[in-house]
Amino acid sequence: MIGQWGWVLCVCLGFLGWGAGLVRVTGLARLPGLPRDPGAAACLGVAFAACCGGLVDLLRIMSPALVIGFVSIGILLAAVQYLPAIGLPRLPTGLVARLLCRPAQITYSCDAPDDPSDAA
Repeated sequence: MIGQWGWVLCVCLGFLGWGAGLVRVTGLARLPGLPRDPGAAACLGVAFAACCGGLVDLLRIMSPALVIGFVSIGILLAAVQYLPAIGLPRLPTGLVARLLCRPAQITYSCDAPDDPSDAA
């Protein structure tokens, strides 16, 4: 059951990636009045996948490896498009934040062994 949910999530991310890639490549983002949200990109990805699926079925070259490759490329496109926008959390830089984080740093460094061979 969890594997099915994982596959559905991967396919949805693939749709999102293909749609976002098409928006960027074709320049659709510059058109006025076109929504620029991930939902619109995913809808475009579904339409693109349906067209590609029809072409692949017409050529009779459909295989599980082709589907997995198509979804994997879509996931990579989604990662390239959206991961930089999410960003990673930054460490605090202010003096008060540094002082508040210091006890956690000292605790972590005291618990860790200096030499991995000493852990045994």
